[in-house]
Amino acid sequence: MSVKTFPLVAAIFAVLVCSGVAASQQRATIRFNPQRPLQANPETSREQDDFLRMLDENDPTRRNRLLDDLLSDYPTSEFTHMFLQSRWEIRLGRDDPQDIIDTALEGLDAYDYFMERKLGFIDEPTSPPDYPTEQYRLASQQLQYHQSIIQAATDLAQIEQVAQHTELGLAAAENADEWYGQLGEDADEIAGMDSEAFAELSLNARMFMLNNMRSIYQESENTSGVIEIGERMLEVIPEDVELLLNTSALMVQEIPEDPTARTELMERARDYSDRAVDGIDLFLLRSDLTDEQQAGVRAELYGTMGLASIQLGDWGTAIAAYRAATNATPGAPNMHYMLGLAGANAQDIDVALPAFARAHYLAPEIAEVRTTLEQLYEAKEGTLDGLEAYIQSEGTALGF
Repeated sequence: MSVKTFPLVAAIFAVLVCSGVAASQQRATIRFNPQRPLQANPETSREQDDFLRMLDENDPTRRNRLLDDLLSDYPTSEFTHMFLQSRWEIRLGRDDPQDIIDTALEGLDAYDYFMERKLGFIDEPTSPPDYPTEQYRLASQQLQYHQSIIQAATDLAQIEQVAQHTELGLAAAENADEWYGQLGEDADEIAGMDSEAFAELSLNARMFMLNNMRSIYQESENTSGVIEIGERMLEVIPEDVELLLNTSALMVQEIPEDPTARTELMERARDYSDRAVDGIDLFLLRSDLTDEQQAGVRAELYGTMGLASIQLGDWGTAIAAYRAATNATPGAPNMHYMLGLAGANAQDIDVALPAFARAHYLAPEIAEVRTTLEQLYEAKEGTLDGLEAYIQSEGTALGF
C-alpha cells in the first residue's frame, strides 16, 4: 500500500503534552530565564522586529545563533516555536539525517518545556475553550517531528532510535486522534480536513512508522521482530490480505519450543490465514499477477493454513487446506506430500495413499516419499503388486 507522511498542519502555534524524550539531550540549549518566567512573547517593537528579522536571515550560522538567543530569552514563546519549526523544515530540505534528528529533538524538547509552563497550571485541561485546538495542533506537529526522526534514523541504521520514536510517534498519533475528536463542528476548519481525510492520514502516519520498523527487522533478519510489527500493523489494517498472508507465513516458520507459546502462535497464524482466505479473490483480481503467480499465492496461503493446523494437531482442517493447495497448484509435489502427511496422521489412508502417489509421480527422486508410499500401498492392498500402475494412474489424473 502507499504510505504517505502526515501532512504539515496549517497552524504552527501549538500546545502539547510532549513525552519529554529529548529533554535530557537538549535541555542545555533551552534555558529558562528566571527574570521573565512567564514571558511568552516579545513585548517591545524592537523585540518583535528581532523576531521578524529571523525570517529574512540567510546566514545559517547567524540564524541559529539568533534562535538560540530567543530560546534563552523567550522559552515559552509561540514565536520561538514557529522558528524552531522553520529551522526543522530547512534541515529537511537539506536532507542531512543527523541534522534532521537534532533539530526535531530540539523541537520536541521545546514543546515539552512550553507545556510545563503554559498549561501545567491548568487543573481541568478541558476547561479552556481553545485547549483541544492547541492540543491537536501540537500533537500533529509532534507526530511530524517523530516521523522525521524515524526516517532519518532509518537512513543512519540507528535501530534503537527508530524503535523509540516509533513508539512515541504512535502515541502522538493517538493524541492527535483524540484531540481531533474533541474539536467538534470546528474540526474541518481547524485541521483543514474532514474526518474521512483525517482518518486516512492518521492511518498512513501509523503505517509509515511501522513499515520503517519492519524494514529494519527484515534487513537484520529478525523474524520475530517482523512478526511483532506485522501483528501491530494488522491492528491498524486488519483486513489487508497481503499483510495477513505474509505475517501468517512467517509465523509457521517460527515454531517456539514451549508448547503453550507454540499453540498460541499457531492459532494466531491460522486466524490470519483464515481472514486472508476471505479476501483472497478480490486481492488477486486487483493484482497484476499472472495466472501462474496467482495460483502460487493461493497455494502458499492454504499451505500456511495447513501447516498451522498440523502444528495444532487439527488433521481435518489440515487435509482441507492442503486439498485446496493441491487444487491451486497440482504440479507442486510438496503440497501433495503435506496432504498425504495430514491424511496419514488422521489415519485416513484414502487421503494419504493417492497424495503420496502423486507426490512420488512428480518427484520420483525423493526416497522418503517412495518408502512411505510403499508402506501405505501394501497396508491397503496386502502386496506391492500393481503399485507402478497405481502411481501412473494417479499421475495421469493430474493432467500432466
